[in-house]
Amino acid sequence: MMLQLHELAKQGKKTEALILKERLPDYVFSPCQLKATYQVESQGNFYLVRLSVSGDLRLCCQRCMDEFTFNYDNDVAIAVCRSDERAEQLLEYYECIVAINDEISIEDLVVDELYLYAPMFHPASDDCNSEINQILTEKNEAY
Repeated sequence: MMLQLHELAKQGKKTEALILKERLPDYVFSPCQLKATYQVESQGNFYLVRLSVSGDLRLCCQRCMDEFTFNYDNDVAIAVCRSDERAEQLLEYYECIVAINDEISIEDLVVDELYLYAPMFHPASDDCNSEINQILTEKNEAY
């Protein structure tokens, strides 16, 4: 669903339940159900999207290949610019994307954030299955 930023900037916070099935990272199981809360602010020559995403992710640990559930909770501010030049100027302060027509897809934003912030491994290596844990311990002791 495409969101019109100029319309959303006039409104307050919005919350949507998302069911994501496409373009997910390989280690995130589909379907992926998340809650996205967002607010759009007009900043003159760009829009600032404050995005909060939460929910339980079913992941495949890329270390031990076991499935685990991770309580995902991520907040990000994204500058939506009309040109690459403006986006480059704002990169020091925000994540940036370019949208010439002031439209974005909340689903695409959330999937992109999963690529950046969803963990690829168990939060602690001790949570990996015992066989892999033993191999990792033996390699560390060898050094």
